[in-house]
Amino acid sequence: MSETQDTTGTPIHDPVATLRHDLRTPLNQIIGYSELLQEEATDAGQSSTQEDLGRILNASRNLLAMINAVIEPSQIKLLKELPDLKHLGEQKPVNPTLPSPVDLDLVMPKIAEEEKTLKPEKHSQANILVVDDDPQNCDLLARRLVQEGYQVIQAYGGNEALAKLRSELVIDVVLLDVLMPDLGGFEVLVLIKEDEKLRHIPVIMISALDQLESVVRCIQHGADDYLGKPFNLTFLRARLGASLDRKRLRDQEQRIYLALKKTQEQLVGELAEAEAYVRTQLPKLITGKVSTQWEFISSSSLGGDAFGYHWLDEHHFCLYLLDVCGHGVGAALLSISALNTISGQALSGVDFKDPAQVLGALNGAFQMETHNNMYFTMWYGIYDARTGTLTYASAGHPPALLLEPGSTTGPIQLKTPNFLVGGLRNIKFVTATTQIKPGSRLYVFSDGVYEIRRPGLPMMSLTDLSDFLAVQPPESTTVLKDVWTMVRHAHGSDKPLEDDFSIMEFRFADE
Repeated sequence: MSETQDTTGTPIHDPVATLRHDLRTPLNQIIGYSELLQEEATDAGQSSTQEDLGRILNASRNLLAMINAVIEPSQIKLLKELPDLKHLGEQKPVNPTLPSPVDLDLVMPKIAEEEKTLKPEKHSQANILVVDDDPQNCDLLARRLVQEGYQVIQAYGGNEALAKLRSELVIDVVLLDVLMPDLGGFEVLVLIKEDEKLRHIPVIMISALDQLESVVRCIQHGADDYLGKPFNLTFLRARLGASLDRKRLRDQEQRIYLALKKTQEQLVGELAEAEAYVRTQLPKLITGKVSTQWEFISSSSLGGDAFGYHWLDEHHFCLYLLDVCGHGVGAALLSISALNTISGQALSGVDFKDPAQVLGALNGAFQMETHNNMYFTMWYGIYDARTGTLTYASAGHPPALLLEPGSTTGPIQLKTPNFLVGGLRNIKFVTATTQIKPGSRLYVFSDGVYEIRRPGLPMMSLTDLSDFLAVQPPESTTVLKDVWTMVRHAHGSDKPLEDDFSIMEFRFADE
């Protein structure tokens, strides 16, 4: 190649840089192949050949040192900005000073000693992609890597490198030449780091001394390291080992992440199935003497709300809502268990027309010390359609709200001073009664309907909910959906609420 490139890979004509490049390229190849041949001669016991190759190596290195000495002060400054070997295992680059190129032979023993402290892990199965437009440079580096036990894939330019990276080949590290005619090393690096599937692959830039500005820019844009020409075995081992160690850690993190993601997706799916099951246990809408509507929106995690209603006989209508403490599968299981106990009238010797008896029996059956320290609050009522009387009891639960037709005083709170269910043994529960006027509306709900955190404002209160219900038109059929809209607006976020939103509306027929 008779020209060099700027930091973006654009060809520029610099006679001094071109001369240095054209002189160094064959010298680097002579040095590299001589080193390989010298090692083979040593293994074969050919001492005379080894000595001849040693003289060739010395002469080539001396000539290369003189060429490298012809370097501008700005390039020496750039050398000092590149990472130190001591920090090859770290993710962030540092800025210590490296010796100038002509002094490398003096510090190689120290570098070799530092390499021993790195103790890079063996990566005999690692696949290295070598990218250089000069086939001889590719071949030289590939031979050295094969001797080190690596698997080598060669690419003679940037476009070919990208094609191989995007193929089915497994690439563990890319050794990328800065200076290439079709697509410069910097451009290839940017394309690799912009590709979600490739960005995790470590990239080590291969550079000559007058390309250091490009190397610095490459490191700033995500390159993991650099290698200078001619290739020094100690540098090669250390920097490849450090890059592969980092990739191994990233791969391990990715495997852990994918495993956690799979587990999370499985858990979300199971929670969705659990929520779907909870919904199947909720009652169907009815009309007649008592007409119903309800809304149930679960929170971010499976909650403990459950409710129901049914006719015990021709005249007595039973309605109830319970809220188990906490969230999660345990809370949901307890709420469904209690719900099925009530709907199936599975409490021996209990008159389900008596709220006090029902709460007392549930308290005995669901003591918290035998149910993972969980308890629940509850509202339970019995409406007698013959007399219009509602008998009710609440156990640590929010009051129900009764809106009478034509009332100007707002909803009436229906609540009794009972302790929660499952907290204490052998406690007495009390009931209360009220008369239901024809055309009245009754709302039974959990605290998740009104205990809503509002950005920049105090938490919503029961009074806020009561005031909202008071102004709803009696003929409206969307009251509960309007309550949900109001709550979502108060919450000020699309995120799920912190607690289940459960509310029932009962409309009592006009005479």
